[in-house]
Amino acid sequence: MSGDQPYTAYVYGKMTGDANYGVFRSTNGGSSWDRVAYYPTGIFDIPACMTASWDTFGKVYVGFDGNSWVYGAPSSGAAPAFTSSTSVSPSSVQVNTPATVTVSAHDTAGAASGIIIDMEIYNSSGTRVNQQVTYSQSFTAGGTNTYTYNWTPTATGTYTVKVGIDKSDWTSYKWMDPAATFTVTAVATNPTAHSGSWMARLDSAGTSTWKNLYQVIPVTPNTSYNVGSWITGTGSTVLTIFNGNFASYNTSATFTPTSSWTWAGTTFNSGSSTSMTIDFQDGGAAGTLWLDDAGVVAQSGGNNLLSNSDFELGTPQTAWGLDNPPFSIVDPPKAAPPAMPYGLKATGGSAQVALIWSKSSIAKTYNIYRSTKAGGEGTAAYKTGITATSFTDTGLAASTTYYYKVAAVNTAGVSAQSSEASAKTAAH
Repeated sequence: MSGDQPYTAYVYGKMTGDANYGVFRSTNGGSSWDRVAYYPTGIFDIPACMTASWDTFGKVYVGFDGNSWVYGAPSSGAAPAFTSSTSVSPSSVQVNTPATVTVSAHDTAGAASGIIIDMEIYNSSGTRVNQQVTYSQSFTAGGTNTYTYNWTPTATGTYTVKVGIDKSDWTSYKWMDPAATFTVTAVATNPTAHSGSWMARLDSAGTSTWKNLYQVIPVTPNTSYNVGSWITGTGSTVLTIFNGNFASYNTSATFTPTSSWTWAGTTFNSGSSTSMTIDFQDGGAAGTLWLDDAGVVAQSGGNNLLSNSDFELGTPQTAWGLDNPPFSIVDPPKAAPPAMPYGLKATGGSAQVALIWSKSSIAKTYNIYRSTKAGGEGTAAYKTGITATSFTDTGLAASTTYYYKVAAVNTAGVSAQSSEASAKTAAH
């Protein structure tokens, strides 16, 4: 009999203070007893034999001289016994991205309480890098409990999850090593937005046609990739990924640009293919759309697989195939920074200064520069991204003079700073 398994004990006789003889049962090692039968059951009062059932845990047979037998019911003190399953989502996670570990523990036998669930994660060197413990858990007989743990890895590699199901004193019911494994990969980095001067240009008349800017690249089978391009302007483009050289469809996504450069990207898995076609199509919305610094990078990290991804080789070129029109590769003239704002005025108030200035015609936003000394505003902006031509600076010290300048900002750069304006806050 295993020392950590509860057992059922039977005795016959009588308890102190009880004149009746009987058969008594204990399921806790003799700490307490309950009567399962009285005897004599007839005129005979001598038990002749007692034996346990070979088929049912907790059942016992008691024989009496001349009077058949009685037995106790199966014990409710069956030992807990556990099985479990563990999963990690996603099974391949990028570094500094949360992973979720789910542990399902199933009690296949008796009810249990005070159970400890111990989830541990080890790196490939065998060093434990994370441990999360859930205490005082209760299980019904045959019941299943599920536990979820979140962990954010900070290094790449293969990790092993180990799970323990323990008693309250950390004596083990079950230890699973390994319970699960998962891989942490490097973050795939998108290209820098709009480097250089050359770009691809899509002039759409507003009719969706099979017109393309595309490139066929070699890939590693069964590998996940990030793909996309920086875009700006108007109109739309459909980014479609084909297996092989336009052999079969893989995935696609439609993107609409804004007035600033934004990353338009999606993901794909190469499956059994050793080459893929990266295809930007006319999305069918009228406008002029600019593309620059496209990229295809494995999610596990690595180099950009596109040739001339920044279009700086100019035209003509061989890396990209294109239908012209509507696509072309051009070196457009540089946009100009906005003009310096003028007419800046400052008005002091209680713990605040209100600013107002005139609009700069091609400005997108404004920067504000501040100092408590005349001419001390410097080049580091105090506030950025101001879209209005007014601003109230609050939370200021009383009876203090503040000095301000304003500059206009667009995608081409920052204007010169305006003339200085100042105001004194009110006394408290």
